[in-house]
Amino acid sequence: MKIGILSFGRPQTRETEPPYETKKLLEAALARGHEAKIFCEPFFSFRQDNDKLKIFYDNQPLPMVDLFIARTNFIEDQSIHSITVDALTSVGIKIINSTALALSATKNKFARKLLINQAGLPTPRSTIVRDVSTIATEAEAIGFPLVVKTPSGSGGRGVFLTENLATLLPIVDYLTVNHKIPLLLEEFIKEAEGRDLRVFVTGDKILAAMEREAKPGEVRSNIHAGGAGRPIELTDEEKNIAVAAAKAVGLEIAGVDIIRSAHGPLILEVNARPGFEGLEQATGIDVAGGIIKYVEEVKE
Repeated sequence: MKIGILSFGRPQTRETEPPYETKKLLEAALARGHEAKIFCEPFFSFRQDNDKLKIFYDNQPLPMVDLFIARTNFIEDQSIHSITVDALTSVGIKIINSTALALSATKNKFARKLLINQAGLPTPRSTIVRDVSTIATEAEAIGFPLVVKTPSGSGGRGVFLTENLATLLPIVDYLTVNHKIPLLLEEFIKEAEGRDLRVFVTGDKILAAMEREAKPGEVRSNIHAGGAGRPIELTDEEKNIAVAAAKAVGLEIAGVDIIRSAHGPLILEVNARPGFEGLEQATGIDVAGGIIKYVEEVKE
């Protein structure tokens, strides 16, 4: 099979070293007897010749590709990038993680939160605030301490813990004055003691899972924020809601973050472009190989 890794970011140079996950996917595809290549979405162009669409990559006709694995790392309006997806799918090329639903929710935590809630899945209590004059009322409704999140950000960026209104207001002032963005106020799950679960979903299956623990003095358990990971055995309920959460936002491959509360497991986040270096190190599972195996099953 000829597999394309579709990256939506522009490399600094054509010789820029690809991320760990992209390199591992290439290696796994080659190890399983496939051809694989990275395609950067900004280098695509399209030509309408009479009734036929011609697709070019890096000023050359697009080479034969059986399937793309999308790694959606853009922050702009998704409609800019959906043109590429629409063009590729119109000529019969399957792209994993590229539904309109997935693209629209890719970089907006709030959109994903709403989709997860609409699917009836358990999440921490939260409120989306657009009018900062209501922030005190909304915060009191959630209760302190609480977590403040911005619409975008990965690796734990854009996440703040506030203990009271006095510590919340300066954060709100900075984020709304400098960035003019809405904010998510979310219930803080104290009993989790700085731990959560990262569950890697492929289709209807759990490929790997780990428990992450924040470093001392830190609320974010993300590996990129200094958190530590270890293998974890999931309950059936945790497995089921992880798969359901990925489906709710239109993803076939996803990293689902779950927190264990006194009321049961809650969905924190669904990631469309999950890193898996820390997950592989913590569990010893070949996540990249598992992704390529899933791709093989999908293509059959």
